[in-house]
Amino acid sequence: MPIKPFPLLLITEQSIEFISNEEALYDALFYYSDEQKKQLKYLQSDGGAYLLESKQPTEFNINTLTALLQQQLQLDGHCCIAKLSFSSLQELFLFAEQVYSDSQT
Repeated sequence: MPIKPFPLLLITEQSIEFISNEEALYDALFYYSDEQKKQLKYLQSDGGAYLLESKQPTEFNINTLTALLQQQLQLDGHCCIAKLSFSSLQELFLFAEQVYSDSQT
């Protein structure tokens, strides 16, 4: 399932995960069934949104993604996230990339 370019944000109905490379994607997808994988979406750094399996373009609601990101950041132990807001999917992606890049170093 080659996807380029990395990094990307993997999106489910209930979570959002920063994926830095193909190995991280493989690890993230390990426990999903084939049926569940058909529902997964991803967001690229340019704000492009796609279905994971078919690579077809899709749309995201910025408010829904913001709420998912806030939820994930809270689960990851971040604070002061209630007032996060983004004007574009690209802006949301860049923020998530910065947060998760900093936490991996």
